[in-house]
This record gives sequence, C-alpha cells and structure tokens, in this order.
Amino acid sequence: VAPPVREPGTLLVEAAAQVALGPDDAVEVVLDASGSMLQRLAGERRIEIARRTLQALVAETIPAGTPFALRVFGHREADSCRTDLEIPLAPLSREAAGAAIGSVQAMNLAKTPIAASLASTQADLAGVTGERVIVLLTDGEETCDGDPAEIIAALRDAGEDVRVNIVGLAIDDAALETTFARWAKLGGGEYFPVSAEADLASALVSAVNPVFTVFGAGDKVLAEGVAGGEAVSLMPGNYTVEAAGRRYTVAVASSTVTRLRLD
Repeated sequence: VAPPVREPGTLLVEAAAQVALGPDDAVEVVLDASGSMLQRLAGERRIEIARRTLQALVAETIPAGTPFALRVFGHREADSCRTDLEIPLAPLSREAAGAAIGSVQAMNLAKTPIAASLASTQADLAGVTGERVIVLLTDGEETCDGDPAEIIAALRDAGEDVRVNIVGLAIDDAALETTFARWAKLGGGEYFPVSAEADLASALVSAVNPVFTVFGAGDKVLAEGVAGGEAVSLMPGNYTVEAAGRRYTVAVASSTVTRLRLD
C-alpha cells in the first residue's frame, strides 16, 4: 500500500501592532513633494494624504526610539532638483517627526530627483549596522536625468544590508509601474501600487515590516517573505523562522494555516 500523500501546509507570518524591527535597524522615508503631489485624489491633494498617512506611520507603527530619517524633495525650490534631509538619523521622536512631516508643502513646478535622493541615503544612514529600510513614496517618474536603477544597485553592492521599497501613489502609467517594480526588486524590496488612502496606509506599514527567512534542517533556506505579506507553502514539519534579529520555532501541519506573530 502506497503511503498517504502529504499535502503541504501554509505558514503566515504576521506583523506585530508595532513593526518588529531589529535593534540595529533603521528606517528612512524619502517623500516626493514635487508639483504633481498637488493633484487631487478623491477630492484631496495627494501631499495632504501622504502627510497624514506618514504621520500615522510614525505615531502608531514604527516604535519610538527606532533610528529614523526623513528626506524630502520638491518642497523647497521650483524648477529645482534639490533634495533635503529634513529629519537627520536619530531615535524616532514621534511628536517631532509628526510635526516635521506635517510641515512639508508640495511646490508647483518642482522636479523629481529620485536617483539623487536615493543616492543621498547612503550618507544619511552612515553608521547603521543593521538593516537599512528605505521607503520611497512618489507619484511620478525621475525628472532630473538620474538613473535610480544604477543608484539602487550601487546601494545594494556597497556591502550594507539595504532594502528599498517603493510606494507609488496614483500611478496611471503601466510602463512606469513596471519600472518601479523593477527598481524595488533590484533593491531587495517590493513595489506597492496604491490608489486610495487606506491602501497607502497598509502599503507603508508593509514597507517597514521586517523580512523573514524560513530555515529547514541544516539551516537550509527554504523560503523568504515580508511579515504581514503573502503566506508561504511548506511541507509538514518543524522549521526555524528568523526575523528582526530573533528566531522562532514553528510546526507546520498538512493542509493547515500556521500563524506566527512577531512580538
């Protein structure tokens, strides 16, 4: 008699209410405040939606004290490729960060220096020994003749642990979305297309959630993902999950969803 066929199970790694970053990790948000962010989405200017959602991110999701930086472009000079570090890297002060985010005003005719802004993150995050989580929030393409793909590849090749996630707000250009997805993949991250405020909130939370790795026997890597993201399929058995500098032991059963919450 043939042995019964073992069906795989599913492992769903859930994020904590506050993102479970490692003790040496850092987050930098790169915010587009160029002229296109003055356009409206559901009756409200995109920059207003972005500000409010980012304020919620620093108030509720990223733990106070997490190394945090904010870089903004498009808000200081019209017809300019200027990019400014508005919050230098420091332990997150929720009140101060919320105030700084709330003061950002988009400027008409300002350009979109995505490549230059991403290149600046290397110096912005100098000294970070853990993962460097970079979140680019933009609604448009590079307009300052930079090459973001080249910059992202250079960031990854510099020997630091860097993850670049891209959140595209109200992008209606399929080719640009494909480009953003390619850039995010180059950066070891994900592209999150959003067209509504609720989607933006969940995308930003996902963008700062930690990655996880599933190990089998002999510490063989079997799967990787992002906490709060898609589940992974595994054969029944015992596994080790590593996330945010911690290790968890889980048992996956056949045809069953096993949930692991990162606390």
